[in-house]
Amino acid sequence: MKSIEIRGEDLQQKIFVSISGESVFISAMVPGGSCYMSIEPSEAQKMIEALQVAISHAKEAGYGWGKEVADELRREAIYDTGEDE
Repeated sequence: MKSIEIRGEDLQQKIFVSISGESVFISAMVPGGSCYMSIEPSEAQKMIEALQVAISHAKEAGYGWGKEVADELRREAIYDTGEDE
């Protein structure tokens, strides 16, 4: 699989997604640093689901979502136990 590049809002922000063995490899690059990690496919699926929720919130807010919505999403992500309610 060829690495997939996802560009951030700033020119130097990028996320790369590829496969490493049986894992999904994610690398994030921002000005002044970078990070990477390998995750199991089931965890990658959780990431997709979390992104879909964030996109849904952004659409509901008319794409011009402000600090309040971003803070709420951040709090939800921090305190998410991974259990369904």
